[in-house]
Amino acid sequence: ATDAYLAATLTTRAAVVGRGVFEAFADANPENPRPTGVANLRASLETVLRTGAAHAMPVQRYDVSTPDGGWAVRHWAVRNVPA
Repeated sequence: ATDAYLAATLTTRAAVVGRGVFEAFADANPENPRPTGVANLRASLETVLRTGAAHAMPVQRYDVSTPDGGWAVRHWAVRNVPA
């Protein structure tokens, strides 16, 4: 969890470290009419495992909770690579 990630997602390191990837990057906003982030991330990671090659995801919507209990819409670009 980089400082840039924590600032962009309005979260703390303690809220992310030690959690599974699909927990940390959950589709949490109940107001999002079409939450697809978790499914798209899973598909990308499966592609990387199957092919052994990097996979660039299209820009994804990733809503983050705000300190006042609302939601901020964010977008992120992800490129998953094999380790």
